[in-house]
Amino acid sequence: MYHSMLPIYNAIPMYKTVFTDIGNVLAVCPGAKCEKFELRATECLEYYGLKQGMDACQDWYDDLMECRYNSKTMLRVKHMTQKRQREHGLEWVQGKRDKVYEPPPKFHAYLSPHLQYSNYFHWGTTS
Repeated sequence: MYHSMLPIYNAIPMYKTVFTDIGNVLAVCPGAKCEKFELRATECLEYYGLKQGMDACQDWYDDLMECRYNSKTMLRVKHMTQKRQREHGLEWVQGKRDKVYEPPPKFHAYLSPHLQYSNYFHWGTTS
């Protein structure tokens, strides 16, 4: 657990000056989607210190890593896809389905029905 946070937070400056704060702006990317998580994790780590903060701030750090890399989200999507493939493949083997997956929707399925498609799509016409 202690070594998992070191690659991110081992760049603590020896002396804090205006220049280290300016340089930090380039590394931290203020205004990014994970700014609040990073700020909370950094403040927690600054409050507890590096050694004790590794245990005390683990929740904040986990939230930051989830925001940056979407690891839990990707794992959840992977498991849902595997479950769907197992269920649909089993139904296909049993003869309950003609195809493993549903056919894709028609090309114009996402457009509103009252629109005239000729105003938007001109296939085979010269203008």
